[in-house]
Amino acid sequence: MNFSRDPQTLRQERFKARANRARRLSRLVTLGIFGLGLTVIWREPEIAPSVHDGMRATLTYALEFANNQEGNGYLTAMANFGLGGDPANGGEDPITDALLKLKQKE
Repeated sequence: MNFSRDPQTLRQERFKARANRARRLSRLVTLGIFGLGLTVIWREPEIAPSVHDGMRATLTYALEFANNQEGNGYLTAMANFGLGGDPANGGEDPITDALLKLKQKE
């Protein structure tokens, strides 16, 4: 019995494994670039106003959905997702409020 493998087969298997790793990495990179693009549009609405408006509409829909789920209202009650802060706190979100308080203490 001959259990040795053909060098051509070994080379092909290494090539396939390398291609699979490259595809996996490219999917992660693509997802990261897509997320980065959406983040840039969220921060600078002038880049793509229609996309930004769609993102805001989607966020509003998602927040309404999360609030309507029984027992899940605390998810949105504890966080501000960029739709404007509490008017009692000057309209700032909690993180900005905390940073302003720290700045005032200095």
